[in-house]
Amino acid sequence: MPNMTGVEFLASILDKYPDPIRILLTGYSDLTAVVDAINKGQVYLYITKPWQEEELRQNLEKAFEVFDLRRQNKLLTENLLVVNSQLEFMLRQKLIS
Repeated sequence: MPNMTGVEFLASILDKYPDPIRILLTGYSDLTAVVDAINKGQVYLYITKPWQEEELRQNLEKAFEVFDLRRQNKLLTENLLVVNSQLEFMLRQKLIS
């Protein structure tokens, strides 16, 4: 990339796009780059070239499963908050009566 590394790019979009699973595909195998990718860019997976096509496909499927599970967890948490709020309201109504 012209003005930033892949890790810098991934870190720069975290605020605006926190949900996507980040996978870094690179020709470099520098340990510092791997650590930065994980810590700064919240990279789920770091793949170096050359990659095995079947392994890449499996990793992408796993990443989608993680993404979907996180999405479902977020929805369930939101629903739980609504139900808890309703239960608290009902409890207050019962205590007042």
